[in-house]
Amino acid sequence: MATLQESKANFYQAAVEEPLLGCLPADEFGRESERLDYLYDTCVAPTLGALAPALERLMAAGRMSTVPMDGLLG
Repeated sequence: MATLQESKANFYQAAVEEPLLGCLPADEFGRESERLDYLYDTCVAPTLGALAPALERLMAAGRMSTVPMDGLLG
């Protein structure tokens, strides 16, 4: 659970320090491109990978709906 809390804290800290940073993924996720692949590989996949064990425990305990990891992005 510490990983989930740390990830949330890091996300909010980045959002405060670089508020326009959120515009980049929002714009890039709207179309397929090499940049989108890069953003996914360098930002999204590592974050989901770090959160996956905590999310899987929540789903197994019934505290979260069971969804595939790629469903978290949709």
